[in-house]
Formats: sequence, structure tokens, C-alpha cells
Amino acid sequence: MAFIWTRKSYLPTAISILRRLLPVAGWLTLLFSSVVNADLKPYQLEYSITAKGIELTTTRQLQAQEYGWQILQDTDTLLMRLTEDSRFLMDMEKGLINNSYHYKRSVFGNSKEYRLLFSSKDHQAQFQEKNNVEYIDYQQPVYDALNYQLQIRLDLLNNADTFTEKTYPVLEKNRIRNFRFSYTGEENLQTKAGLLRTIKIERVRENQKRKTIIWLAKDWDYIIAKMEHQEDGEPESTLELRRGTLAGRAITGLSIPPDKL
Repeated sequence: MAFIWTRKSYLPTAISILRRLLPVAGWLTLLFSSVVNADLKPYQLEYSITAKGIELTTTRQLQAQEYGWQILQDTDTLLMRLTEDSRFLMDMEKGLINNSYHYKRSVFGNSKEYRLLFSSKDHQAQFQEKNNVEYIDYQQPVYDALNYQLQIRLDLLNNADTFTEKTYPVLEKNRIRNFRFSYTGEENLQTKAGLLRTIKIERVRENQKRKTIIWLAKDWDYIIAKMEHQEDGEPESTLELRRGTLAGRAITGLSIPPDKL
């Protein structure tokens, strides 16, 4: 299916989708000891995003670098480009330690960009946007808009049986928000990547009309298989795994029907 973009009709919708699903929107109190029992594996993932007749493709990769680890997410269309870059260390005692986060969006030539620079020694982050610089004090742990989702995976890998409800402090721009998630069950989920065994978690919100549900693939180190944002019980936007690799291995679905599991 082809989608025709115009500035007037699709710009507000496209930006709204990306704000909710890519940072993932924003989507996770954790003891540091839960981090170190799971080894990180690099991945390369491709997702489709659909909402209100619009379909986009976004890619996400986790890779080891000289300075530590990097999560890079990229959404690129003819008229829009959005990138997010999260850099951090994994410490055997302290767990995930942020280094920096960079957000950049360009739509029809109009750009928005900001950075977060973290100092774990001073427990302070620096927010930079154009000529504005602000300092935010924090206590460990704290996550950015990308790597809080990694921490969810690490908690599940460490002990999925104890994951009933957890809260993740996330620094969004110049404000720390607590993302609270609860376990809601398991599901055999049909995706574009195949049939996957998943765990479902839901973000706990004060506004019960809004829901964010995440499905994480049990057989693939709990990578995100699907994420859905709902308003008044109806899906508003959906992110779904299309294809990918984990530690160089292609992600594939189950070869047996769900009713035979």
C-alpha cells in the first residue's frame, strides 16, 4: 500500500506517532544487582509503525563500542528524519551508567535537537537545547528514553518470574519521570517476523483511558516484538517487529501452530 504525504494532513500525525512509539514513549526501582547477571547481545532490528493509515519503518541497533554500548534508532522517510543515540556503560557493581543521549528530528526542513550529558560522579545531567543549558540532579538508577527499555529486558532475563511491577526513572529532556510497568500475562503473538512467544507488560497510568502495552519475545532475550498505544480502548498507533538479528542470528518465529504449544 502506498502512502502520500502532504505537509498539511500528515505532519501532526507523524510527529505524534514518533513521540509515542520511538522514544517509546516513552515506555520502565530496580536493584543494581539485577543487571549484571545477563550478558548483552548486539542486535539489529527493523520495525513497522502504523497509525491512521500511515506506515513508517524504523531501525534500532545495539552495538558494543570503545566507550561502552550504543543504542541507535533511525527513522528515515522522504520528508522526515528522526534519530536517537543512547550511549552508556555496563558496570559489574553499579549496572547501567549513562553517558549521553542525543535526539534529532528534521521534518520538512524544520529541525529539533537536544542532548543529555550524564555525570555519574556528580549525579548530575546536563540538558542542552540550542542556547539553553540546564542541570538536573539525579540518583542512580536513571535511564534515558531508549535504554530504559533495555533495562526492562535485563530485569526479565535476570528473573522473569519476579517481574510483577517495576518503576523506571527516565530523564526526558529536563525532567525525570517514573515509568511504572506491570506484568499482565503471556501470549503467542503473530508478527511480521513470525509467531513469537511473548510476555505482556502494561504501563500503569493515572489516565486509564490511555494504555501502552508491550509484548517482549521470550525466546529472543525479550526484545520488543510489539508495542501498542491505545486511546479509549482503541489502537491509535502500533510498532511491530518486521525482521532482525540477535548476536548475528536471524530472528524467526515458531514453526508450530499456537494451539499445539
